[in-house]
Amino acid sequence: MTEAIHLVVLVAAILGTGLVAGMFYAFSTFIMRGLSELPAVEGMRAMQSINVTVLNRWFMSVFMGTFGLCLALIFIFSVDYRGIRSLLVIAGAVIYVIWCFLVTGTRNVPRNNLLSTTSAESSQANAVWQTYLTEWTYYNHIRTGAALASCLSFICGALLEAAAWT
Repeated sequence: MTEAIHLVVLVAAILGTGLVAGMFYAFSTFIMRGLSELPAVEGMRAMQSINVTVLNRWFMSVFMGTFGLCLALIFIFSVDYRGIRSLLVIAGAVIYVIWCFLVTGTRNVPRNNLLSTTSAESSQANAVWQTYLTEWTYYNHIRTGAALASCLSFICGALLEAAAWT
């Protein structure tokens, strides 16, 4: 029964990190580039709109839910330590917590907040927008790689967990 609970939580975390990685990947590979091709006023307005609409129950439940699952996995696989599979799961969870969740809160969100308080028609708008594009995207690349690494680590841990059943 314990193994089944471990695997269910782990599969949920795989799905969560995979969804988050995909969203971050889209921003890193084409959304931000597309916005940068627009005139600064239009790009800023579009991103300001995205930053408002992203705060919805669907995105937040996946992003925050995955954070909660990661905390649960750190606890579960520390208390019921199972060697390398526990190390893989704990590593994946720590990667997500630090490099996705904390980077979002300490790097991307403050830049979103600055962007939201800058009028697209102001004299400093172009400078703010150009800095935003560079810095926000840089940190998003980090979040993308971290979410992918976390997902891969969870998959490896889940495979070892499932193999232990046989």
